[in-house]
Amino acid sequence: MGAESADGSSRAVSRARRPSDGGAIPAAPPAGRPAFRGALEAAAISLALVLLATFLFRDAVISGRVFFQRDVGLMWYTQMTTLVGAVTRGEWPLWNPWIGFGQPLWADANNEILYPFTWLNLLLRPWAYYTLFVVAHSVLAGAGLYLLARRLGLTRGSAVLSAALWMASGPLLSVAESWVQLAGAAWMPWAVLAGVSAAERGGWTWTVAWGLCQAAQILGGSPELALMTATTVLAYVLLMSPGRPAERLRRLAWTAALALGVAAGVSAGQWLPALEVASRSARASLPEVVRAFWSVHPANLLQLLVPVPLHELHLRPELRAALFEGREPFLPSIYLGMPTLAFASAAFIGRHRRLALFLAGCFLAETFLALGRHAPLYGLVVTLLPPLKALRYPVKALVGTSFCWALLAGCGVDTWAERERSRRRDWVLLVVTPLAAGATLAGTAAILLGARPQAWGSLFLADPGGGFLFRDLLGSTVAKLAVAALSAAAVVFLGLVRVTLTGRVRAAALAAALVAVGELVTNHDRLSPTAPRDLFTYRPPVLSVAMPPDDGRLYVYDYYMAGKSERYLRRRIPYQVTRTNADWPLPAATALAMRLSLFPPTAGPWGIAGSYEHDTPGIAPLFVTQLYDLLLAAEDTPAHLRLLRVGAVARVVARHRAGFEPLTPLASMDVVMPEPLSVFEVPGTLPRCYAVDGVRVADGSQALSLLIDPGFDPTREIIVPAGSAVPANPAFRGSAHLVHLGIDRLTLEADLDAAGWVVLVDAYDPNWKAAVDGAETPVERANVSFRAVRVPAGHHVVNYVYRPASVRYGLAITSCTVLLLFLVALGRPLLRRRGARIRAR
Repeated sequence: MGAESADGSSRAVSRARRPSDGGAIPAAPPAGRPAFRGALEAAAISLALVLLATFLFRDAVISGRVFFQRDVGLMWYTQMTTLVGAVTRGEWPLWNPWIGFGQPLWADANNEILYPFTWLNLLLRPWAYYTLFVVAHSVLAGAGLYLLARRLGLTRGSAVLSAALWMASGPLLSVAESWVQLAGAAWMPWAVLAGVSAAERGGWTWTVAWGLCQAAQILGGSPELALMTATTVLAYVLLMSPGRPAERLRRLAWTAALALGVAAGVSAGQWLPALEVASRSARASLPEVVRAFWSVHPANLLQLLVPVPLHELHLRPELRAALFEGREPFLPSIYLGMPTLAFASAAFIGRHRRLALFLAGCFLAETFLALGRHAPLYGLVVTLLPPLKALRYPVKALVGTSFCWALLAGCGVDTWAERERSRRRDWVLLVVTPLAAGATLAGTAAILLGARPQAWGSLFLADPGGGFLFRDLLGSTVAKLAVAALSAAAVVFLGLVRVTLTGRVRAAALAAALVAVGELVTNHDRLSPTAPRDLFTYRPPVLSVAMPPDDGRLYVYDYYMAGKSERYLRRRIPYQVTRTNADWPLPAATALAMRLSLFPPTAGPWGIAGSYEHDTPGIAPLFVTQLYDLLLAAEDTPAHLRLLRVGAVARVVARHRAGFEPLTPLASMDVVMPEPLSVFEVPGTLPRCYAVDGVRVADGSQALSLLIDPGFDPTREIIVPAGSAVPANPAFRGSAHLVHLGIDRLTLEADLDAAGWVVLVDAYDPNWKAAVDGAETPVERANVSFRAVRVPAGHHVVNYVYRPASVRYGLAITSCTVLLLFLVALGRPLLRRRGARIRAR
């Protein structure tokens, strides 16, 4: 043999010689070919995920229809129009003056103010932005799961299937109408991928990536999924990573600490203001009845593998109350696909069985967590981690359940594609038999419900009335069950083929995978309802009458409050439409009826300030919610009118008249509901801002009682929580009016003939600062929940500015963290090159 060079080139040449080519050295393949092939595969997979997302949401993407369900058409639309309005006027998007008596905008994590995607609202119309948001995050979720599956050792085909199954699963599709949960879910696989890589491989890049992905979940408004993601990473590293336990623990501790620091620093601009606001609201310690609402009833777990859309059925009231606590479910579907059972069970007899056991454990833990008050795990977790008392709705954990199930199914696809013949008994018992039982169950149910809908429907459905039959109510359910049964039967057949004909294992696996994805997509077709764009662009005719004069406030009656619909409308469903058409299916028509009746806070985009409203995000101070509860309790009493006047309510909109006799009727109009919409004027209401000189001192329940006491005259005196009482002077004269009403600032002018107080009927927040004629003046909480400043005699200009210190500190921390990461990213290559030069010497 010839001498070998120091770099081993002779050995490389020797390996390159082949007998078949006569000893000649073949030409090396072009260096760019493997990279080109990889790029082509990545492009093909990305295109497939985009096409899948486009098909799932085709009504919005292709037909231009809009998402609207639940808070999308109510809260989100109003919040985003406020954000855009603030920025275009050169103001900080810190406060929303249209919701209730006003509430924080930035500090509400649901608004995702610092989430980079949110700022596309400045370029797009809200409905176009939301469609892009949903599709982009669906693709982001699928791409992340694909890469994570590859990182965990799954083949390309199995990883693609896992991504498709998750994108089409009920829990992930259901959060399309809950933008914060969708953002949190989309970043979940990316955070797990980065976290596992950081803990196992080490390295600054993966650790920072883990922290940034967790920060994206927090900025996206989903701390629950961020916590679930971090827990999954920690569990995986501790249980599945190679190396000695002490070594894994030490490496994990350092990596997790650094990633946590990055996540906390980057997201500080959001979580710091959110924590400040939550500490003053009911969120600080939610009662279990509120926190554990939308817990998954154990009976509903059947829907994980059987496509029975119970929420779409006209269930008996007692069944609906037991299964869904009297409301529609938070997740319209939790179905994971019956045929996927064949893949999930196959994972336990293949080469991924250890990973399958871990995923199954996570699946069970998250499913039990979703049971909430129906199982002890949720209570135990909340007890061990008290901050979780600020988080609501355990059903959100099912997003993690579907995440684990998709990966578990991907592991099973690899088992299906293995050429080694699996033991027939294991295959039949674990793969074929469970799915055959499911197919039989679904098929039998479809046949029974389809053949005798009246007999079977009467067992659990309420009489639909209106000429409808049980057959009409059960048609969709029968179709879904039939599709699931036929698809499961097809996969059972393919499973038998796979175990019998070993030469066809890959073909059987591919066919079964396509059937599973197709069944899931079919049963979830148009799961997220859409409406014509007119839903957001049509101007409600009631605005011409309901628009309060002189910046007054509007009170719209909320029939969703417990017992109000039954009392005043004589039915359980308050927003029931009387007519619709093909372009406006029932959910869309209901949303239109709510917007036509200015259901809170839909009047906000039209520049109308609300008043007494239910605190949907749960961030209002306790004294604001107490004031609203007092108004509801005061119905049919003189105190009701007093509270409307104190709240500067100039117009009232309702669909009943009982209790509103002291008000002046202005109009009555049709809003496609059984009752006409009535508009009332509140006689003698207080203006938005006014002046008084008398002071009473009281707080808490004493202040609430005093507010409705006939002896208290709100036109001449105010109630403050501390200080000295001052009797009102009958000779006092004063007035005030708004000059400028902005998002984070406002200006008013006042004229007083003696020293007194200028009251502003806007929600009190300690971060509102006031200056009278340029001199900073303390802002007092007046009349339980409003603002007042002390003003001397004469003409004065009062400027209010909203500047929470938590936003400043949070932004400072976020900016410093991002700058530090940028500098380190720039400096590390320089340090590496310098180190290389030193070693070379």
